[in-house]
Amino acid sequence: MQRAEVMIKGPGLGRDAALRAIHRSGVILSFIRDVTPMPHNGCRPPKKRIIMVREKVIVSTRTLQWKCVESRGDSNSLYYGRFILSPLMKGQGDTIGIAVRRALLGEIEGTCITRAKSEKIPHEYSTIIGIQESVHEILMNLKEIVLRSNLYGISGASICVKGPRYVTAEDIILPPSCKLLIIHSI
Repeated sequence: MQRAEVMIKGPGLGRDAALRAIHRSGVILSFIRDVTPMPHNGCRPPKKRIIMVREKVIVSTRTLQWKCVESRGDSNSLYYGRFILSPLMKGQGDTIGIAVRRALLGEIEGTCITRAKSEKIPHEYSTIIGIQESVHEILMNLKEIVLRSNLYGISGASICVKGPRYVTAEDIILPPSCKLLIIHSI
């Protein structure tokens, strides 16, 4: 074979390498044509089809019913209740449970210790000379103290203790509107 006509199709580096190999072999190329199909923005690719999936939706015609299964007061400040709500569809229990939990927690009113201030303590994780517990442990114990107040707003309280002894929640000097319910040692 001395002469050849070559038609090249497709992109890539192999087309140039193929032409060089043919030329080196001594074959005379009389005709080279690129037959790679090129888009000319005339035809568009077909649109993606949107497939509608129909699911069977079951609607309950029964009305929701609340039922109190158990209710009790464990102490002066703790109450327990267990309720049943039915009938519910799949996934509705979680949704309703989260909404009820948020509503109940948002309505809880109470009195608690929110801040503690000392003149000689630089930060929460420091220690105080002569006291066994760290400041962090003291703050965690203060959070466990349960108080009751008939006023709305912020009130001040203080602790003033001297000498080597145990400090308890009874040592807190409270305003007359606050009452200590559960006594924990600080």
